[in-house]
Amino acid sequence: MKRILSTIIISLAFICASAQDFSTGYFLEGYTYSYRMNPALRPSRNFIALPAISNVNVNLQGNVGIDSFYFPLSNGKVGTFRHPEVSSSEFLKGLHDKNQASLNVNTNVLAFGFKTDRMFHTVDFNIRSINGISASKNLFKYMKDGADGTLSIPEVTFDNQTFVEVAYGLNTPIGDNLVFGGRIKLLAGAEMLHAEVSDISISSSGYNETISAKGVLKGAYNGLIVKTTDSADGLSHDVVEWEKVDFEPLEDFDGPSGYGAAIDLGIEYRLTPEVKLSASITDIGGIAWDAPLNAETSGNSWEHEISGEYEFEDMIDMFEFHQKGSGKEFRMLPATVRLAAEYNLSEKIGFGALATKKFGAFPLTELRGSVNTFVGNFFGFSASAAYSNYGFSFGGAMNFDAHALDFFIGFDSIPTRFSTQWIPLGHANIAATFGLVITFGKQVAIK
Repeated sequence: MKRILSTIIISLAFICASAQDFSTGYFLEGYTYSYRMNPALRPSRNFIALPAISNVNVNLQGNVGIDSFYFPLSNGKVGTFRHPEVSSSEFLKGLHDKNQASLNVNTNVLAFGFKTDRMFHTVDFNIRSINGISASKNLFKYMKDGADGTLSIPEVTFDNQTFVEVAYGLNTPIGDNLVFGGRIKLLAGAEMLHAEVSDISISSSGYNETISAKGVLKGAYNGLIVKTTDSADGLSHDVVEWEKVDFEPLEDFDGPSGYGAAIDLGIEYRLTPEVKLSASITDIGGIAWDAPLNAETSGNSWEHEISGEYEFEDMIDMFEFHQKGSGKEFRMLPATVRLAAEYNLSEKIGFGALATKKFGAFPLTELRGSVNTFVGNFFGFSASAAYSNYGFSFGGAMNFDAHALDFFIGFDSIPTRFSTQWIPLGHANIAATFGLVITFGKQVAIK
């Protein structure tokens, strides 16, 4: 369990990611996967997407970056924020009161789409992982300097859901100007971990700390073993023993750790021959998990022995969670709403505006504008600029339809600063996608 939770702090430094799909592709001519953002948008051809080559998507976004935690030293090397040469003031000035990030990974195992009469059908088999972290600045102050008397940490939250998604989508015109689309998703949970701790108070005295906090801890995984020990005061015997909470290999697969469902809905309306309006809401639903790890703090303070090192692994031991027994935990997916407008100035150039709002514990609000060019129905290019609660970003994408094959590559956010090792600096805003899809059948002009 320590190894798992230690990755939280590393995630803040390296991968602060948004849970959106490839937004620059929303207006990209012929982009196959636009229906995942709005099921009313349809691909220009029938397609088959194979594993590994069909859709590789890396989407990183956050309000901190690697240079918020690593600093140049006098010997020419780079050290972490805990190095003696790095002062507390230098380290903390680069952080926010709330350092927040989310990471969404969608691995396409298999997908295909085909047209029947006026309708277009899509089927997807995906593996998805939705992750988020939020940590107050004082958490890192504690890791740098310790409690130094009494220290308050407003909140620390971590959330993970990893699951298999099987989706069926249908896209159909209604009349001459309106298109409706929907997707039904069946979800099978693989693992879930949710930790939420607030109102943390740490008071140090000698070699001991007195700690109080309000917190809940939920975890689900087939093979998850939870063991308990006595509390610090010896009055209870149900305290989660961190060293012995682990994922043990299963000899026989007992099925998913939870089941759920979700839907996507979308519309597209052609206002004039040149203007199209569209809207969608995706991931309306969630998963009911069987949670062997089901714990919370007692509401009383407890004692913790200071180790002398404030590594993240040691911090896990300082929280005293009491196991309440296995339980059910329903977790919603982070629903996303998109509103868009597109204006085609001519047959070769157009403009688009896309507003995105993601809900949930780690929200995103973004407004993106794009310039789109298209040559016939075989080549499209889009350049975009966006502003969100993570700052500014610039992107670009191209799609090439070679009849039997469709190739696309693009960036929602292109980093502008790099270290000498070519590691992105600043807010680590990186979002890239590429893929190769097999296409067949008659091409349909979509502009």
